[in-house]
Amino acid sequence: MHRAIALIFVCLSLLTACTPPLTTAEGSATLISATLESPLKTVAPTPPPTNTPTPTATATATTIPTETPSPTVLPTAIPTVTPTKITAAPLVIIISVDGLRPDAITAERTPNIWELAHTGAYSWQAQTSDLSITLPSHASMISGVNVNGHKITFNGFDMTYPGIPVPTIFTVARDAELNSVMIYGKVKFVHLTSENAPTFFEQHATDREIATAAAAHLDGTSVMLVHLANVDQNGHLYGWMSDEYLMRVG
Repeated sequence: MHRAIALIFVCLSLLTACTPPLTTAEGSATLISATLESPLKTVAPTPPPTNTPTPTATATATTIPTETPSPTVLPTAIPTVTPTKITAAPLVIIISVDGLRPDAITAERTPNIWELAHTGAYSWQAQTSDLSITLPSHASMISGVNVNGHKITFNGFDMTYPGIPVPTIFTVARDAELNSVMIYGKVKFVHLTSENAPTFFEQHATDREIATAAAAHLDGTSVMLVHLANVDQNGHLYGWMSDEYLMRVG
């Protein structure tokens, strides 16, 4: 009993120390009663923080520049070239001095040939065909092919020979409806002809006669081959570079 009273007193003393002093025991009892019996204050719960939604970023339309198309290039019209009809073909004269050595040509001895060479195109290194005799060499000259092409390997007159078997400057002229002439000093040159090519051909004995005949056929002719034979004949008779040979060259 005394322990219980003492315990209550201790408890009251602790409560009294925590509150303002009261004057009467009744007041103390009232305080205890108020303390024990007063309802607990209801503490309103603190609302959790409201998460303010982060505003969604407004999508911005990105304008991608479009490539400016290149202007269309229209093809330039190519003018049509109307070929001019040739009413008169230029005259081409081929002069072959048979047997003429290059070292026999000088400004003093052959002034006309020298002037022709130095006012036009020339070469001192030109070579003949593999078979360097008159007929095969001239066959190559007018056809542009070697002996293996035109097959003329002989150097004489053969009545059974039908004529050169490949195209020549004369057949080209014939196909173009142009007149051609061949005037020569050796009868075997007839083998360089074919049907109606050249248009006209004939043989003469001397170079002077050949020159005269050539001059007479200039009009109306487009292609002419003049073959001079006397230089070669003197070379065979008297020797190459002999006085007789050089006299004929000059």
